[in-house]
Amino acid sequence: MFEDSNHTLWVGTYYNGLAALDTRTNQCSFLPQLAGQRIKSMVEDSRKNLYISVFGVGLKGYNLSTGKVWELASAAPETRGLMKNRWINVLLCDSKDLIWIGNYKGISCYDARNDRYIKIQGDSVMDSHVCYSLLEDRNGDIWMGTNNGLYTWSREQETFRRFSTEDGLSNNVICGLAEDKDGNIWCSTFRGINQIKTGEGRIISFYTGNGLIDKEFSRGVYSHDKEGRIYFGGNYGITHFAPEMIHPTVFHKEVMVTNMYLDNHPVTVQTLSGGKAVIDKTLIDSRDFYLSHEDNTFSFEFSTMDFREAENIHYEYRLKELSTLWSSTLPGINRITYSHLSPGSYTLEVRACENGSYTPVKELRIHIASPWYQTTIAYVCYSIILLVLGMQVYFYIKRKRREEINEEKLKFFINISHEIRSPMTLIISPLESLLKRDYDEVTSKALRSMYRNANRIIGLLNQLLDIRKIDKGQMRIACSETDMVCFIRELFQTFDYQSEKRNIRFTFEHEQAELPVWIDRNNFDKVLLNVLSNAFKYTPDGGEITVRLTSGIDKKASGALRNYAEIAVSDTGDGIDENKLEKIFERFYQASADLSSAPLGFGIGLNLCRLLVNLHHGTIVAFNRKDCKGSCFVIRIPLGNSHLKKDEMVEPSVGSHVALQIPSYELAENMEKTKAGRSKTHYKVLVVDDDEEVREFLQAELSATYRVITCKNGMEGLQAALKQQPDIIVSDVVMPEMDGFTLVKKLKGNSNTNHIPVVLLTSKIEHSDRIRGLDKGADAYLTKPFVVDELLTLISNLIANRILLKGKFSGAQAQEDKVKSIEVKSNDELLMERLMNIINAHLDDPELNVEMLAERVGLSRVQLHRRLKELTGIPASEFIRNIRLKQAAILLKDKKMNISQTAYAVGFVNHTHFSTAFKKFYGVSPTDYIINAVKGENGG
Repeated sequence: MFEDSNHTLWVGTYYNGLAALDTRTNQCSFLPQLAGQRIKSMVEDSRKNLYISVFGVGLKGYNLSTGKVWELASAAPETRGLMKNRWINVLLCDSKDLIWIGNYKGISCYDARNDRYIKIQGDSVMDSHVCYSLLEDRNGDIWMGTNNGLYTWSREQETFRRFSTEDGLSNNVICGLAEDKDGNIWCSTFRGINQIKTGEGRIISFYTGNGLIDKEFSRGVYSHDKEGRIYFGGNYGITHFAPEMIHPTVFHKEVMVTNMYLDNHPVTVQTLSGGKAVIDKTLIDSRDFYLSHEDNTFSFEFSTMDFREAENIHYEYRLKELSTLWSSTLPGINRITYSHLSPGSYTLEVRACENGSYTPVKELRIHIASPWYQTTIAYVCYSIILLVLGMQVYFYIKRKRREEINEEKLKFFINISHEIRSPMTLIISPLESLLKRDYDEVTSKALRSMYRNANRIIGLLNQLLDIRKIDKGQMRIACSETDMVCFIRELFQTFDYQSEKRNIRFTFEHEQAELPVWIDRNNFDKVLLNVLSNAFKYTPDGGEITVRLTSGIDKKASGALRNYAEIAVSDTGDGIDENKLEKIFERFYQASADLSSAPLGFGIGLNLCRLLVNLHHGTIVAFNRKDCKGSCFVIRIPLGNSHLKKDEMVEPSVGSHVALQIPSYELAENMEKTKAGRSKTHYKVLVVDDDEEVREFLQAELSATYRVITCKNGMEGLQAALKQQPDIIVSDVVMPEMDGFTLVKKLKGNSNTNHIPVVLLTSKIEHSDRIRGLDKGADAYLTKPFVVDELLTLISNLIANRILLKGKFSGAQAQEDKVKSIEVKSNDELLMERLMNIINAHLDDPELNVEMLAERVGLSRVQLHRRLKELTGIPASEFIRNIRLKQAAILLKDKKMNISQTAYAVGFVNHTHFSTAFKKFYGVSPTDYIINAVKGENGG
């Protein structure tokens, strides 16, 4: 229905088209052009044109002045596609003479002045919605009511915004729209009337009651008269009101808690009061709720205790600690739920709303307890645990660092010990030679003291190596049954001289004549010697040292030490600081910091003692004496052998002597005779050592019997061996350019030198080094310092053995001048003769190889290789190459050919390959070989 400016009321009918009622004459007529059509909506523009929506047909125009009807389908062809749907529900002519068309595919827009449809930017958001109502507000913005919420189009920003139930609308089906004088938008819905306060940004919903009868309104049935009254059509008629007359009523009711649910199960005060909660007598009056951490999902039901229009009320709520925005329930819903809240204290604020009026805010305090692992006590425990772990890590790193430092110290001392062994060789070996001569008593005593202290230094160095072996798990004890009384008495005699010289009363006490104990004699003596050495070190002259041997039973012990033998060494020295008693057994720790009070040592002796005693399954402790000034060391060793493993025991005959003995010189005369019995020989000894003094010493000692050649490194030694062909080689291990291990490998890998015996003479005394040297092919391995007579005997025996081997294989030829033998050639001799003839005949042929040689001899390649390996010890290919190189050496000595010609003459096609093979075989290049040959001829 529409009233034009001529006071004509135009009424669209459902089946009879458009009717015109003249309000002045009350005469009614029908527009014949639209007879029988369904009219949905109509609007008038500024040019007196009436636009009519014909449902299912589209949009038509009617000029009020001329009575002309036309189809808007005749609009500009390029814009016709913008008319989205012919099923038009509502029309709106805005202030710009734009006809807004609400249809079943959103909206379309027709520009009446230019007779064209226009595109509205972003209108695709409404393409799936049905538009029921349109409104232009005072700002020129267009409001569109759809079946899926309320949309507004900003003319200035050209953007769409949507309002829905999530924003506070009572329903998403918007039936009618109107604007009041204050600029607020009113809309009717399928569930009440909503007022959108554009200035405040909130929505007020009106349902039934207070004069409002209809709750569900009809789509598209709405109007707004000139006086500002708003009309909405519904199921029970038309609802009309003046917006300015509607004021929110004051909502004096108080929100009450009626029910509470934990995990959707109802609870009561009694259910909650079992904890530490302080809750009032009823839920209605409760303000504080204490929940466990497992009850962090809960619901509350509220009521205003006014049941007249309960479905009109909705509740707004928020947790102050989590959000400042209010959340809202649907109208008639009085239950709110929170899920999985974290432990803590919260303030829940709730208010009820009816027709835009709010009740006072009700506050509930909710306390969710922390689980046991998040309590203060738990965090204190965590802190303690972290502190303990941190301390453990700190001490572990500190201990690891200390171990690394000790390891570096040990490596340093071991490297020093290796370096010291060479100069100690030049001290001990000459001293041994001097001690074999006759001197006066004073000189002999001084030499013996020098020799004894030199051996003491070697003993200290050996202690370092023993600790190294124990740390690496390489030391194994070999225990045998030993009379501890006899064992200690032998060691006791070692310190007789020192005790007499310093006037120290040195005694050995024992209750039993014999006390059998299972010990490793070669290692346990180091324990007693270290303890006694410390006792003598810290006991002043005129003091007293006592060694006491006892046995006993410890009833408190249940292990191997229940029956034990005890060795107590007590002295009358200054004693040990009580705070340092446990530390004296630590590595590199020295009890006395006063350098003047005791000799300076490594601080490893007592540490080695503890390690060795532990290997014997015993204990060692130290304490200060109570009866007088001084200290006491107590060693306990289990009796019997039940605590020992099989690999820790040996036959009693093994190692029955004490390892450390003071050398005796009673056989000096016989040794002199033995040495004097060695006469000058023609055998050559090659000495290889980087220490000039060692070389000179060995040359002086060996030159009386042998012809001695010296070299200062392994490279020179290899060349000298290839050139001089010595009868034996004595070599150091640690040398520049080429070490002793590499030298042995090269010598044993060369057919010219693999028969020469090699003696390695070195300061590297570790077991692994000995194995490595022998594995490379060394015939003997002597450690520095060494006994010269032992070296001389070893050299003599090795040379003698080589002579015996040589005689064994060439004895028949040596007697040819005396016995006339029958010349009968064996199969091996015939084979070698045939091989040599073929090789000599084809020596210059590069094609001479194993296959060719096997074919000429009449053997397979495999058979030839096997036979030559048996006869010569080398493969067939190497046999051919060696003969070529020997022939090349003869040609180079003759100097009739240059190096290239020589290479081709012996079957080498590559000059570089020839030089490499020649240097590997002879140790020098062909050029150096020629130079050495010239020097030899000139006597150089």
